[in-house]
Amino acid sequence: MKKPVYCLLLALALITIFSCNDPIFYMAAEQPPLLEPLIKGSPTKFLEHNGLMYVASGKNLWSFDGTRWTTIKSFSSIVADIAVTANDYFYVRLAASNDTLYYADFSLVAVTWTGIATGLNIQSIFGAGNNLYISARAPNASSNSYSISRLTGNGAVINTAVTDSTAGFINLVYDGTDVYYCSQGSAAGIFRIPSGSLTPQLITGSNSVEFTGIIRLVSGEIVAITRNNNGQLYSVTSTEVKAIDGVSLGRPSNSMGALALWTDGTNHLLLAGTQDITNTANTSHTHGYKELLLSPSGGIQAGNKFEWPGESEISTVLNKERDKFATSLGKHGVNHIYQSPFLDAKSGSPIRVLFASTQQDGVWSYRDRGDDSGWHWNAEQQP
Repeated sequence: MKKPVYCLLLALALITIFSCNDPIFYMAAEQPPLLEPLIKGSPTKFLEHNGLMYVASGKNLWSFDGTRWTTIKSFSSIVADIAVTANDYFYVRLAASNDTLYYADFSLVAVTWTGIATGLNIQSIFGAGNNLYISARAPNASSNSYSISRLTGNGAVINTAVTDSTAGFINLVYDGTDVYYCSQGSAAGIFRIPSGSLTPQLITGSNSVEFTGIIRLVSGEIVAITRNNNGQLYSVTSTEVKAIDGVSLGRPSNSMGALALWTDGTNHLLLAGTQDITNTANTSHTHGYKELLLSPSGGIQAGNKFEWPGESEISTVLNKERDKFATSLGKHGVNHIYQSPFLDAKSGSPIRVLFASTQQDGVWSYRDRGDDSGWHWNAEQQP
């Protein structure tokens, strides 16, 4: 008597499985196999300078010319951060020697790397115009005091900006005149360093708010995003920081700090790295990034909200393939995102390749790999 019941239950289960409308479920088998990344580990941010794109991971600094990745320098220890200035100076900070910066003049044919003993416990570096800005922790590791310094001249002159700041910067933007940065900890907020000044000014409305990312849009507007509060987006001016009503990553997301711009030549998107706070493992399909459609001029457009890639017609993901994104990059935390200046080499498509630095799984890319798998996110290999 029990056998027919078991058969009926099995039949119902099979019907449920094969009629399931959950795209995550039925796309798992169709998602192309995971590739081995060329650039492994936890890569740095991406930089673009003089027609090349740069990223570092492990001990290697890589460049990409649109067709091939090249290791341009291998250092003695892990590269923790990179930066470049408009006057062609490229800077590298190594994890094993936080007080030393290595720099090279990339305007020269024969590049020579030189070490600068700064005496600072450097945490992060960013280029802004011809200047390098350095966030450094006090020599006493137990201290919460930070300094912010500006390096100018020929790459070997350091001008101390602030010696009593209680928080260093984690992200920084330059509007061509002033510098804006966000910080966390005891002095969380957004600060502005006016042109000609070396003193950061806390901007009204940002005090004690923990921001993870800040970016300047095509329109010239500056926006920042919070870690908590579901990744709330804020507008930033020289005098005020204000939450943008109804624009956040949504529950249950936290901002990873990654902010990037994307365009198809006509439309503009703001991309924001996200992490599901209810499941931080890579078994979740709600990591990766979300997209916000911007105005035709590349600014914030009232009424638009963050969506997953592939949910809308205008997206970084073609053919509304939200499911294919969710089963690939959607399973990984993303620290940095960048749309390269290069077109897809194999397909000849006018779409520029999108790259991501994952937390632990190397550099990924959204591109056509020249096989039957079509456009999809996967670990980046040598094209």
